[in-house]
Amino acid sequence: MGDLWRIDYAEKRNAKRIPVVCDVIFKFLKGQRSFKGASKNLSIDGIAFGSEQPAQPGDILELALVPPAGSRVMPLNAVVEVTRNCAISGQWSFEIAGKLKQILS
Repeated sequence: MGDLWRIDYAEKRNAKRIPVVCDVIFKFLKGQRSFKGASKNLSIDGIAFGSEQPAQPGDILELALVPPAGSRVMPLNAVVEVTRNCAISGQWSFEIAGKLKQILS
């Protein structure tokens, strides 16, 4: 999936990151419009994903992780607080990282 997966950041989370590549659908908490993306990795307390829509640190998102049919990955619906947004090249224009604030289902 392009350069999104080649970005190397110093480990900032205490929890281990697990590579999880699934579709992501998200919207800003107070917004109506949904945006698409693809997950990069997931941990017990955070997620990183690529998108064409930027988000700023502190933004609150409602996010759905949509695994492909037959996947062993469970669907996830959560409230995420954006902690980082970086412009990247490749399939997606932005890599967004966030803290899982609330698991909805």
